[in-house]
Amino acid sequence: MANTVEECRELCAKYTTLREDEMKEIFPFLGELQNLAEREQANIYIDCMTFTGKSMVIVGEAFPESKGTIYTEPLFGKIMYTKNEPAVARTFVTGIPTKNVTGEEVISSRVMIQQVYPIKHRNKTVAVLIYEKLYEKQDIDNREKDLDQMERTRLDLDVNELEKIIDQMHEGLILVNTDNNICYYNGFVAEIFQELGYVGHIFGMEIHNILGNDREGRYRFQMRGYTLDGRMIDINKGSVKFAIILDDITKEEKYRAQIEDLDLRLHEERHSVKNGLMFLREFAGEKAASIGDTDERAAYSQMNDRIGMLMSITELKLQTEGEINVRQALEYVFLNKMDLVKGSKNINLSITGDEDVYVKDEPCNTIISIVYELICNSMKYAFSGRESGNIEIEIKKGYLTSQITYRDDGVGFDPEVHKEGSHGISIIRTMVEDKLNGVLKINSSADGTEVNFDFIV
Repeated sequence: MANTVEECRELCAKYTTLREDEMKEIFPFLGELQNLAEREQANIYIDCMTFTGKSMVIVGEAFPESKGTIYTEPLFGKIMYTKNEPAVARTFVTGIPTKNVTGEEVISSRVMIQQVYPIKHRNKTVAVLIYEKLYEKQDIDNREKDLDQMERTRLDLDVNELEKIIDQMHEGLILVNTDNNICYYNGFVAEIFQELGYVGHIFGMEIHNILGNDREGRYRFQMRGYTLDGRMIDINKGSVKFAIILDDITKEEKYRAQIEDLDLRLHEERHSVKNGLMFLREFAGEKAASIGDTDERAAYSQMNDRIGMLMSITELKLQTEGEINVRQALEYVFLNKMDLVKGSKNINLSITGDEDVYVKDEPCNTIISIVYELICNSMKYAFSGRESGNIEIEIKKGYLTSQITYRDDGVGFDPEVHKEGSHGISIIRTMVEDKLNGVLKINSSADGTEVNFDFIV
């Protein structure tokens, strides 16, 4: 079960930016993993950060031979996303150990606990050593209760004894008695309500005089440009009925309003762009219909199609918030909004593959533009002398990068031979390499053409 230095080096070379001298810090741990797994009766892993900064590759793994792995299968060589491994990600960022943090739940009644330690080259964390062990939920809950009770029995402090600490809080603390009057408040509250113009102390004041009615245990107070947010905690001990923790969220509310304003402006701007494109498309369409010169008519017709693609992208952005689903975007543009395969020939266009690949605005624009160029090239060259044909676009999700494969069953071409007046492939290659940081691969024969390009998700 031991992982070799060669296997580790191969994975590091493929997925990371580690140099040889940095990899050498990892190699001594590989031979000790099985001993650690047997001694701790836990799964032991070594993870390295991939070149994307969003995932880790497992370059070392061991688990007790008597128990086996806590997972359904070995994980050596697998890619793990940082968003699913917060403890591991924290140690990579901070360079310090992260202990007793829960990982992914394996069985409903059991919890996996991680201990994460950095492996360093000089001051750089080049890898992390991870201990993973299963515990029963009930055992953890009982242990927490015992510790909590032990600590509570040691406490014998009232509010006045804690006042120095409470006054340093960056939140307000208000205690309300059974008559709904304020019976205690800290320095944060005194300062903020003085700024709001309240005269004198608010001690003894009826709580609704400063916060208004609560709504399901929440308070919202706005005055003189301030916005305060409060949450109620029931106490019901002695004369104290409840406490209110008060936050000054004035800055957050201003930022939220600014973001909403920017979103509205962006939305309006996109509508303006859409209207401008619509005017240009109508102009190009009229020109294409009225001009007698064949080449000029074809140029205006192509211009009309390109503007149609840009309009579809703009409409997609108006309908989408956050990241965009790649397959849905391609279906929306090329199946619902555009008909690039129209005409006298019977060309079938299909979009297949994974449905959970998401990208941001700009990569999505580039992907759509690349597919547009590929379809245009196929329609112009691939089906010459043919009455029918097929175009398939397939999306495949990967760990580090996802991939789009474009296929047609046309007559094929030689990718190394440049046709006069044709710049489609060079434009596509530039977009893949410069915009997506990907690699373009083309295979073409008399049976058709296959184009692959990848992009980071």
